[in-house]
Amino acid sequence: HDDTYLGGDRRLYMTATPRIYNEDTKSEARNADALLASMDDEATYGPEFHRLGFGKAVEQGLLTDYRVLILTVDEGRVAKTLQQGLAGGGSELRLDDAAKIIGCWNAMAKRTGTFADGSGFAEGEAPMKRAVAFARSIADSTAIAKRFTEVVDAYDDADDEVLRCEVEHVDGTFNTLRRNKLLDWLKQDPGPANARILSNARCLSEGVDVPSLDAVLFLHPRNSVVDVVQSVGRVMRLAPGKNYGYIILPVAIPAGMAPEKALADNQRFKTVWQVLQALRAHDDRFNATVNQIELNKNKPDNKIGIGSIGPGDESFGDRDGSSTADSAEAAKAKEAQSAKHIQEALFSVTDWREAIYARIVDKVGQRQYWEDWARDIAQIADRHVTRIKAALTLPEKRSAFEEFLGELRVNINPGVNESDAIDMLAQHIVTKPVFDALFKDYGFAEHNPVSKAMQRMLDILDDQGLDAESKKLEEFYQSVRVRAEGIDNHEGRQRVIVELYDKFFKTALPKTADALGIVYTPVEVVDFIIRSTEQALNKHFGRSLSDEGVQIIDPFVGTGTFPVRLLQSGFIKPEDLLRKYASELHANEIVLLAYYIAAVNIEAAFHELAGGDYRPFEGIVLTDTFQLAEGIAKLDGMDVLEGNSERAKRQQKQNITVVIGNPPYSKGQENQNDNNQNLKYEALDGRIKQTYAALSTATNKNSLYDSYIRAIRWASDRLKDEGVIAYVSNGGYIDGNTADGLRKSLVDEFDEIYCYNLRGNQRTAGELSRKEGGKIFDSGSRNTVAILVLIKGGNGGDANLGCALHYRDIGNYLSRQEKLRILGSQSLHTVDWQRLTPNTNGDWINQRDERFAKFQAIGDKAAKGKNMPIFDLYSPGLQTNRDAWVYNYSQERLAENVKSMIGFYNEQVVGFTQHCRSAGIVAPKAADAESYINRDPRRISWSSSLILKLAQRKRIEYDAERLTVGAYRPFSRQAVYFDQDLNHRPGRLPQIFPTMKHDNLGFYTTGTGSDEPFSVLMFDAVPDLHAVGTKSVGPHFPRYSYQRLGDGDGLFAVAEYVRIDNVNDGALRDYQAHYNNPGITKDAIFYYVYGLLHSPAYRERFAADLKKSLPRIPKVADFSGFAEAGRKLADLHVGYERVEPYKGVVETVAGDASTTPLNELYRVGKMKFARTKGVVDRSTILYNHRVTLSNIPEDAYRYQLGARAAIEWIIDRYQVKTDKDSGIVNDPNDWSDDARYVVDLIKRVVTVSLETMKIVDTLPDLDVLD
Repeated sequence: HDDTYLGGDRRLYMTATPRIYNEDTKSEARNADALLASMDDEATYGPEFHRLGFGKAVEQGLLTDYRVLILTVDEGRVAKTLQQGLAGGGSELRLDDAAKIIGCWNAMAKRTGTFADGSGFAEGEAPMKRAVAFARSIADSTAIAKRFTEVVDAYDDADDEVLRCEVEHVDGTFNTLRRNKLLDWLKQDPGPANARILSNARCLSEGVDVPSLDAVLFLHPRNSVVDVVQSVGRVMRLAPGKNYGYIILPVAIPAGMAPEKALADNQRFKTVWQVLQALRAHDDRFNATVNQIELNKNKPDNKIGIGSIGPGDESFGDRDGSSTADSAEAAKAKEAQSAKHIQEALFSVTDWREAIYARIVDKVGQRQYWEDWARDIAQIADRHVTRIKAALTLPEKRSAFEEFLGELRVNINPGVNESDAIDMLAQHIVTKPVFDALFKDYGFAEHNPVSKAMQRMLDILDDQGLDAESKKLEEFYQSVRVRAEGIDNHEGRQRVIVELYDKFFKTALPKTADALGIVYTPVEVVDFIIRSTEQALNKHFGRSLSDEGVQIIDPFVGTGTFPVRLLQSGFIKPEDLLRKYASELHANEIVLLAYYIAAVNIEAAFHELAGGDYRPFEGIVLTDTFQLAEGIAKLDGMDVLEGNSERAKRQQKQNITVVIGNPPYSKGQENQNDNNQNLKYEALDGRIKQTYAALSTATNKNSLYDSYIRAIRWASDRLKDEGVIAYVSNGGYIDGNTADGLRKSLVDEFDEIYCYNLRGNQRTAGELSRKEGGKIFDSGSRNTVAILVLIKGGNGGDANLGCALHYRDIGNYLSRQEKLRILGSQSLHTVDWQRLTPNTNGDWINQRDERFAKFQAIGDKAAKGKNMPIFDLYSPGLQTNRDAWVYNYSQERLAENVKSMIGFYNEQVVGFTQHCRSAGIVAPKAADAESYINRDPRRISWSSSLILKLAQRKRIEYDAERLTVGAYRPFSRQAVYFDQDLNHRPGRLPQIFPTMKHDNLGFYTTGTGSDEPFSVLMFDAVPDLHAVGTKSVGPHFPRYSYQRLGDGDGLFAVAEYVRIDNVNDGALRDYQAHYNNPGITKDAIFYYVYGLLHSPAYRERFAADLKKSLPRIPKVADFSGFAEAGRKLADLHVGYERVEPYKGVVETVAGDASTTPLNELYRVGKMKFARTKGVVDRSTILYNHRVTLSNIPEDAYRYQLGARAAIEWIIDRYQVKTDKDSGIVNDPNDWSDDARYVVDLIKRVVTVSLETMKIVDTLPDLDVLD
């Protein structure tokens, strides 16, 4: 390779077995400073020039195809028949090897019979004649050669007339003459009913040319994948009359062991998995085989055969007829002659076959395949996007495209931009061949109006080389066809499509998935909803889903699961199927790829049920359901998308009876850098404002415009007078404080409501998270999920009681699989519903305590007169919208990050100013700035407030005075750049901490609507939005506020400030009068409130109220007891860095600590709890690879903030983190010059936790005074 040894301009390497090392080996080589020549290293070997895989070589007639035969042999059978031979003194042959010999002999004799599906060996087929056997060692190979014939002779089913084997051994110690003589012996024809086997350990892996070789026998695992592939290559040479080369894999199984148990023994099946993995790596057809094993009803017989030799069973043919009804009938005749043997078998051949197939999918299946495909498609689509953009520079192409874009905006949404339209065209190009592969019997692309419109647009652009680009990708499309070919049922195809859809969006289009809230609905949920909808129609309207006039729509159809399962449910009578499909079933989808998948899925499901010629599904529309509801007047006059717009107009005229589906869950754009905002809908949002928002008591009502809430409002209006809505969606409306208006509206608008809470809220942690159980949508959503069935009209409800509200909580600690299993066995009639009566607050569950509203408000921005709250001012925590840039443990690094971002922002100001000048924009708006900005996340983090400043062309100056200390999370202080320009929403915090020189104290509580338990924590620094450790936005109640006197030039201008007591004067008079104690001070009230908020009795009794509103403070009998406790707690929590480290914690250091500098010895990377036999041991923290802290008392974990214990917050926050978007590193080792800061902090927080709980445990009783 080195030019100093052999000069050259180009080098071409050729190999049949590329040596590629895994990442572990590469890492070891780097650590050892060793040179590793891995053939996937382009820097060394260059790019791949040409690849000829097994599959292609077979297609081109260069190799013979292969088949794998996996045989399980019961050792009990072998032991019984060979007992005497194996018991002989000095026997060097083990029982499992003897069993494998029996398996090899049966396979070579082709004593498999014919499987029920027609595969296997035909009766009377000639046995194999030549084989090479691979053993573990020379000793094993020698023993096998010596004893093979003896074992076969002793085997009581062996028949010399069937096959007699001659076996010889060869190894690397043989000279060339002797080795070649044995190879010549192997090549010779052994004669009828005879076979020759040459056994070896490794010397025949390569360099052996015996084209007539029938089989390779793997009796033990090989040393490497390369060994396996080279060994397999021996049997794939072409020879006259040779159809297949066989790879025989015998597995010895202990007597009577069940298949599942045997398969759990990885060592026993190691050879099988090793060979199959090697074949998968080198044969591009193998993935299709594994796919078919997983997805097909009839298992593939073209690559893998499976058999079992058990007690009393003299062959391993599958006589159970497990494939189809027809083949089962055909197998019965063959079954009779072996019935007596089968009856003796503990586990049938089918048991083994199905168990091994399942494990093959698990062990050998390429689980990341569809993600890989998504990455391929994303790259390919990008290439098409580039070419389309080039085509659009030509005027004649541009005008056609503008018409196309205009019609997309009318049909889908006015928010569709040029980039969206180009992306849709690129998606069409790359996905059409995939649909052709999966649904080759349907003319989808030729009949679907959207597909035809896309193709017409592409035809106009075709002379720009788009077609040529596609031809370059033909090999890719062929690989997709190969991988997908042979799937024999619609369910299998649907599973493949759903996986593609799910994985594609997460990998290729993550922003699309985020904006639209794309998740796939499990069929158990879909089927439950369909069953429940049918029963609701029966009960309340005396009708059925099958009835004429029952118009059904899935407004967010995704991949079409709901309509497909509806067609397959059996609720649609055969005589009604065509009518329902053609005119009474409707679906909308906004994403092109999902729309295509849904359309072809529904069409395929109908065709499978109805048969006959292909019939397109005309009920599906490419549109935004919410936008379609805004009006259909603009749908006239379409040209490019005329067919789609006609479908939309037809749908809008229907009187919908049933709405089913899974609405998008999106809550809105979280990252301004994504340029991925959610859309607004004037009419629909107006209806929400009139109903849900009008009846809500919440202050911030933004969440009422989340997509799933919009979907409920849309469906409620679409039904008009009567019908059924059945959704599975985010379940935040069940108990959320903002959704009180929605809950009131639903009860007002509907006659009967069924709400099934499936839980799964993983926006929690610890024990609370475990109680919530598995996520129904798996990784698709971390929210609570619920099924909501709404019935309007009919005979539902009660004339006197109004709406009948039924509720069911699925239960605690259930896994996702358990939840789906429960749903699979239930329907509307069989669920044990709880009848609820909502209260005046609109609470369905966790209803508020009426006494709570009578207590004094802790804070109330609208309070006046005698109802004044305890605190005059409060504020949410600091919302920066760019934490990585304005928080850091290192003040120096923070300053560098802020200066860098400000510098880039100011460059954008200059560039935008020039842009406006050249574009003639006199008064730029935020939208102009947004269309201009550079969204590179490594240079800047945008927010709507910063974009507005850019629109105003405002420069920002760095000011070191704005660097201060922030309370980021519990017991985790960081440096923060506290600034009105770089902090998105500072709230009223500038009045609480006007400069870094102004001290203050305040406590932060859990916000309303929180999923986590109520918490409170005292700080003396600027609190973050989530400072108390909960995801909700809590209020901060300070001891003082500050008012600036005089003029300045900014928020932090040098000026005089006056300190204002934040405890209301009226509250002080009230407390003094109530307790008849003029000595009560504002300090005492402040600490009284803090102590009371820690009371377990208060938190438990008013838990529902604390979730839905700010705390309200009762007056209790022992005022001074709570005030004193509150002061002690405040001292502990604010002074946590000064308390004594807990002496009971044992600190252990591995090695000689004296030889390592303290800053290295105590450097923290990522701490974790120890584990004992897989169980977390919270008494021990592995601080780093050398330091361990043990003997941490379990009692310390009782002190919880949010869903974590205080100690767990230290483990979570004090780790080195690199922000994914910006690349900024935040290292807790930079916070303090004291090398022991973090290790001692853990011990201090143990002290804080124990002392806190001592105080909490001794708090006075909650004796509320009238």
